[in-house]
Amino acid sequence: MSVGWRQSRHSGQRDLLRSTNWRGVFRTTNWRDILRSTNWRNRMRRDAAFVLVLLCVLQQANGQETSPLPTFEELEAEGAIIGEIRINNQDIFDLEDPRENNALYRLTNKLHIRTRPSVIRRALLFKSGDPVSAQVMEESERLLFSSGFLFEAIIRPIAYHDGVVDVEVLTRDTWTLDPGIGFSRSGGDNKSSVGLSELNLFGTGIAIG
Repeated sequence: MSVGWRQSRHSGQRDLLRSTNWRGVFRTTNWRDILRSTNWRNRMRRDAAFVLVLLCVLQQANGQETSPLPTFEELEAEGAIIGEIRINNQDIFDLEDPRENNALYRLTNKLHIRTRPSVIRRALLFKSGDPVSAQVMEESERLLFSSGFLFEAIIRPIAYHDGVVDVEVLTRDTWTLDPGIGFSRSGGDNKSSVGLSELNLFGTGIAIG
């Protein structure tokens, strides 16, 4: 294709566009019939119904997210039964916290063996199917915290439906390996000792040393 032929073709297209009476075209076009033939009303009704349904769903979801769960005292008064018990044990340091996300803390988490969920579950004073008792929940928290290998222990309801409450046991480990070095002097002799104690051997809750 030659350049001259392309230029003549484009020139003919421009002349055709210029010669077309566009005002006449728009005036003679029956826009009213076109709009009538397109079912705009039904389409707008469907769109409005879809928007209303979407708003209702979002409102219900927002209400479910923001509605607070009853306390253990309230659940006990309602005669609630314990359903699922979820053990959520965390490492020593929370790496999602920028203040704790550094090389030393990451290394500590890698070296540390996290407490096994079965160890935490055995320390609980309740099980699935038991009636809710606020006092039992508090005592279980106290026992977990006093174990020596947990930095914190929180027991809380996470879901409540049809008289059954699901419970989460949230714990965070602490560093349990304790190297001990001692010096003493008796009768002119110097003595030294080195010891090692571990309160949570391999995450089993067994203390040695």
